[in-house]
Amino acid sequence: MVTAVRGRRKFFERPEVPRPIRLTLRDAALLENIARFRLASAAQLAPSYDLSNAKPIQIAPGVLGTTFTDTKYPGFGNATENVWFSYRGNLYDVTTDAKDGALFKSILATWTFI
Repeated sequence: MVTAVRGRRKFFERPEVPRPIRLTLRDAALLENIARFRLASAAQLAPSYDLSNAKPIQIAPGVLGTTFTDTKYPGFGNATENVWFSYRGNLYDVTTDAKDGALFKSILATWTFI
């Protein structure tokens, strides 16, 4: 039986001159939408919300947040139920129509964080 030994093949090679980047209209639209988002602190966001009825809430063990009904500038409908909480250094804002508030809070009660 004859065996042949082949040389090891390179899986990844970096070209001396990289390929040019091609941006499609779709890519440009995606970048435009992403550029609209920015990070903001709760202090910066607060003036845009009606926080007069804000209450503390425990999302999960060790995860505390604030819940409130916003009637000043609701995202949709006449009022929205909002929950703001921080987890692992990120601020989250979860929002639903106020008419679904009871369902919203029952779903929040099932959340666990790993």
